Amino acid sequence: MTNSNQVSSNDIETNFALEEYKTLREEISKKMDNQNKILGLGIGGITIIFGAIQKTGIDELFLAMPFLVIANAMLYRSECMAMINAGIYIRKIENRFYGDSTKAEIKQRMGWEHSLNREVYKPFNHVSDIIFLSLYFLSTIKVVHYIFTSEMLCNLTQKIIVLIIYLVFILFLFFRYLWSIFKFKIFLRHEKYYK
Repeated sequence: MTNSNQVSSNDIETNFALEEYKTLREEISKKMDNQNKILGLGIGGITIIFGAIQKTGIDELFLAMPFLVIANAMLYRSECMAMINAGIYIRKIENRFYGDSTKAEIKQRMGWEHSLNREVYKPFNHVSDIIFLSLYFLSTIKVVHYIFTSEMLCNLTQKIIVLIIYLVFILFLFFRYLWSIFKFKIFLRHEKYYK
C-alpha cells in the first residue's frame, strides 16, 4: 500500500528532468555569452597586440601570435561544441516528454534546441572561422618575415632550421584546428542527431 504523502517515482523523474532542462538552458545561454566574449575580446585583443607590436617594434612578440590566435579559435570551437551537446541532451529530455511525435502542435512546444541544424547559426560560425584563419595566416606571415630579417640568427642555415621547427609546431596547431572544424561539421551532419 502506498502512502498518499509519498511522491511517485514518475513525479520524481519528471521533476528531475525539468530541473535538468532548466539548468541546461541556462548553460547554453552562458555558452553563447562565452562565445561572444571569446570572439570579441579574443579578436580585439589580438588586433591590439598586433598594433602594439608594430608600434613598439618588438617583433619577437610575433612569434607568440599564431599560438594566441589558434588558442582563441579552439576555445571558441569548444564552447560551440559544449552548447550543441547541451542542446542534444535537451532534445532527449523533450523527446521523453513529447515523444518522437511529428505532430505540428507538439513540435511547436519544443525549444529551439530541438532543432540543432539551424541555418541562422552557420554564417556566424563561418565568419568566426574566416576571422581566426585570417589572423592566423597574417601572424604566420609576420613570423616568417621576422625570422628572415632577424639579426639574432647569423646565417641562412640557422634561419631555415628555426623556420622549419617553428612551422612544424604552427602547422600542427593549424591542422588540429581544421580537424576540430571537420569533426564539428561531421558531428552536426550525423543522422542520429537530426532525429
